[in-house]
Amino acid sequence: MGKLKKVLIFFIVLLLFASCEHSANRGNGDTFISSNTTQNEVIETLASITPNVTTTPTITPNIYDFKFPDNAIYKVGDKNSYILELHKILNKLGLEVSESEVYSTETKRAIIRFQRQYELEQDGIAGPNTLSKIEEVYKISEKSEIVWDDLLLEGFIIGIDPGHQLHSNSELEKVSPYGEETKKKVSSGTQGVYTRVPEYEINLQVGLKLKEELETLGATVIITRETHDVDISNAERAIIMNDANADAVIRIHADGSSNPEVYGMHMLVPSLGCMHNETVEKESEILANALKTTFVEYTGAKLRDNSYRSDITGFCWSTVPVCLIEMGYMSNEAEDKMLVSDEYQNKIVDGLVQGFINYFDNKT
Repeated sequence: MGKLKKVLIFFIVLLLFASCEHSANRGNGDTFISSNTTQNEVIETLASITPNVTTTPTITPNIYDFKFPDNAIYKVGDKNSYILELHKILNKLGLEVSESEVYSTETKRAIIRFQRQYELEQDGIAGPNTLSKIEEVYKISEKSEIVWDDLLLEGFIIGIDPGHQLHSNSELEKVSPYGEETKKKVSSGTQGVYTRVPEYEINLQVGLKLKEELETLGATVIITRETHDVDISNAERAIIMNDANADAVIRIHADGSSNPEVYGMHMLVPSLGCMHNETVEKESEILANALKTTFVEYTGAKLRDNSYRSDITGFCWSTVPVCLIEMGYMSNEAEDKMLVSDEYQNKIVDGLVQGFINYFDNKT
């Protein structure tokens, strides 16, 4: 034992002797040190003297009593520890997601499924109403108790063809496998008169956003290109969709005119006889009408009449329902500027997604 420790013990013993009575409180349970107490006994006695401290027990929280922050809103791209807890809860409820701190499109898909099950607004955003319902369901439910509805577009194959590409291809190909007429494999497309943004860029931006949203609802999505620097002819694009046995195909384009006052959206539809399959031709028109209706509802765009065409290579080579959307005129200042904005593109996507939902709902 070190010298300092011995000295401390000596002074403590002196103090104890000065304050205690040799007679007898030992029977009362008090600690008693006498003059005959050895050094080792002193040490043992002092070690047994502990302060009267009440310790707080470790409490295991009830996993069914988790609470999100008030007014929390989580959406795709957000990252924090509460999102990790959200993922854990969704997994315990049977909605399988990767357990990370990032709110992904996988999370959005699970949230939409939850919202649909409990008749909440199906926006894929975990806001106060959705989170409150998740807390409520989590407290009373077990994974095995919940039978989840299918996603709205689960089981459907949807094709997206973002029109044009970085470089046009002036080589010729047949307009139809049934005739001899030829056209350029891929034309260059138009360009914003005011923004100077090429059409092929807008087409792909909208196409990729649409792909993500459709996949969130469970659809299998086939897209002809995910970059600008490709060389895929219009006939080849149609064949890609045929080989995938797509249930519906949308070809995404924007329009142009020599008259800057012309504006609005419209659909190009295969004319009867173009596809050599009347059933698919009529189904293509039904698809076009479903998509344009919700497009206009969500964007407020002016609706122009359908254009029925037999000279579109992507129609004539198709064996599945297909239509082509002209989202607006890039020769019109207002529409040109809207078409390049995220806000308007998101409205376009929301409208098209709802159009696909309505189209397949009417088929089942």
